[in-house]
Amino acid sequence: MEREVENVYYIRRRILLPVAVQRRNMEKVLEKHLDETFRLPGVAGVLCADENGLCLAAKGVAEKSAAGNIASIAKQAAQLHPNSSTPPVICIESETGSVLIKSEDDITMAIYKSSPT
Repeated sequence: MEREVENVYYIRRRILLPVAVQRRNMEKVLEKHLDETFRLPGVAGVLCADENGLCLAAKGVAEKSAAGNIASIAKQAAQLHPNSSTPPVICIESETGSVLIKSEDDITMAIYKSSPT
């Protein structure tokens, strides 16, 4: 029994705690980048999703529920030019603004821009 308790303690101290710290640091870096992007003139929202469409973060008018659609649009657009060395940038425009979408390293980012009035 003591050996099992030692093993659990070892796993917590050597594996789980460093992973939790690393995850918190990654979240801070992501939040920093989103904040910097959100502060740019004309930006009304930003959204970041993983390759499966899971929303990692969203700010402003960007809705978390759109993450799956955003990731799907990026994947579909990449299939239009499969031999391209760089991923495409997709721009969806409407009367109220535009959304710029780009994937890089299994992360998809969408920037919502408001149209000038």
